[in-house]
Amino acid sequence: MRVDNDDMRIVGVLAPGFRLFLPPGVAAGEQIDIWSPHTITASRQYRGIPIVARLRAGVTLEQADAELQTLVAQFVREYPLAYSFASDPDSLRKGGANVTFRAHSLHEEMTRDARPALFLLAGAVGFVLLIACVNVANLMLARGSARQRELAIRRALGAGRVRVMRQLLTESLVLAVASAALGCSARISGSGRSCD
Repeated sequence: MRVDNDDMRIVGVLAPGFRLFLPPGVAAGEQIDIWSPHTITASRQYRGIPIVARLRAGVTLEQADAELQTLVAQFVREYPLAYSFASDPDSLRKGGANVTFRAHSLHEEMTRDARPALFLLAGAVGFVLLIACVNVANLMLARGSARQRELAIRRALGAGRVRVMRQLLTESLVLAVASAALGCSARISGSGRSCD
């Protein structure tokens, strides 16, 4: 295939609608028509290009980071002029380059800037949930206080303590199931997804 007056060999075709999620600092467009390899040669070494890779099954991020440090040492050996900082600490002042590779989780890179806002939002949601739980608990206590006479009559007519507690537990369980069903139906109708 000819792209921008260059002959390119097609090695794979992505599925329609494929999206690659990259960290905000990469500044890559969402609609990319063609992916081509970036060559690193003796005259054009790695200079701050983000690399995205998938870890092999069973490999941890720490193991990948250790392997990257091995690659850095190999780059320094193969291109001592470009990466002369290893032998001469003053090389940065003399124009030498400093190369470092670090493995980061893509999830952490994607959410790093938004993480404080997400924690704040989660705290606000938790606080609203706590207020709702306290309100429901107050309503249940008020309802229990109003039913003291009824429960006393049931006990006087011969209902045992276990039977009264079973009745109260059943009523609470029915109320909880009905509330959960109502919440799930509201979530399903609002988002179009199933309730987890």
